[in-house]
Amino acid sequence: MNAWTQGIVGKVNNLLREVAADRRSGSLTLQKKLETGLLSIFFEAPDPDPEELLELFHLFSHARSDYYGFPVVLHFLDRLLARFPEHHERASGQIYDILLAYRKAWQNVDERIFDHFLEQFPVLPEAPRPEEEVHAFLWPGAGIMVHSQSGTVISFLRMLKEKARLHDLRLYQTESRPLLEGREQARHLTKMGYQVTFLPDAAISVVMRECDLVILGADTLGDTYFVNKTGSYPIALMAAEAGVPLVVLADSRKAYEPENTGKEDRHNVIVAQGDPGEVWEDPPRGIEVVNIFLEPVPNDLASFIVTEEDVYPGDGWPHAVYRRKKT
Repeated sequence: MNAWTQGIVGKVNNLLREVAADRRSGSLTLQKKLETGLLSIFFEAPDPDPEELLELFHLFSHARSDYYGFPVVLHFLDRLLARFPEHHERASGQIYDILLAYRKAWQNVDERIFDHFLEQFPVLPEAPRPEEEVHAFLWPGAGIMVHSQSGTVISFLRMLKEKARLHDLRLYQTESRPLLEGREQARHLTKMGYQVTFLPDAAISVVMRECDLVILGADTLGDTYFVNKTGSYPIALMAAEAGVPLVVLADSRKAYEPENTGKEDRHNVIVAQGDPGEVWEDPPRGIEVVNIFLEPVPNDLASFIVTEEDVYPGDGWPHAVYRRKKT
């Protein structure tokens, strides 16, 4: 193994480990980190020899076990492995081309999600009257609750400003324990010019009735549930109790289920635990600390699930026309 390509194998290994250790980001952000890092590594890289090529293939194959519960990453890795070069001649260039083609195929996915939303739910020029039935969820001055951190949600809110010209929305951002990634999302939103009310997840009941819409991302889309950061289920329940519509924004790769991922594996991912020290670094003896960072939420608690392919009603909200009752 020559020094340069040994560097490639090492860089790929380090990148895979670094991204797998990221517990703050969602599935889409992790995939983008991998994609960007690999494009940088393989740009104009020399070709590996057969042994090095096989080692790279094994690295990508074994990395899949780190990303159960993050279907966008699995989709990305599986597409790369399916087209992985069989011969070492021009292998680096072929890998780069595979990565670049994947990027181009999915680069506008957030824009397509946004367009589908507005096609189904146009923005009103002003707030509707109480008890008025409307085919819309947004208008100037509307209140929106967002949770944790989602690249898709951040892109959606950015496009609301740039394309829909909604500049005076009231945003309620949850903190999202234990890693506090909601703070990072709040910083993104304030840089866009939004006014953000920041609150711990446990205080959602205090402000829910000030909201006109809840927007959540998702790490996984299932037939009867979606998976998102813990705290999403209580938010969905509170939204239903308060009569506030909830929309899930996620691209169709979130529904990806690899053939070798059984139901038992998917269940284990949903209740996957992080480092207990993130919750309580040094608890007294006799206290068992649990750090569950993803949870399933029944689809029937969602008003609609919006992907780049279509808008799907949740089972509990069969009609698009909706207006909550102000109390």
